Amino acid sequence: MDTQRFSGRFLFSGESGKAYGHHDDWVDGVFEYTGEGQNGPMAFTGGNKAIRNHRKNGNDLLLFKDFG
Repeated sequence: MDTQRFSGRFLFSGESGKAYGHHDDWVDGVFEYTGEGQNGPMAFTGGNKAIRNHRKNGNDLLLFKDFG
């Protein structure tokens, strides 16, 4: 893969997030992702902003889930 031309965003999820209050899972065919951050409401900055805007920015979103 030519990483200079790849316009994707990677989303990593797994059971380890539960220790920090995160619970990501499939609900009715939609993957509900908690997002980055550990304190207070999630803000749409950094990775959260890149995930939210991936389609508008023409990026693919690739999900990798650790099933433990």
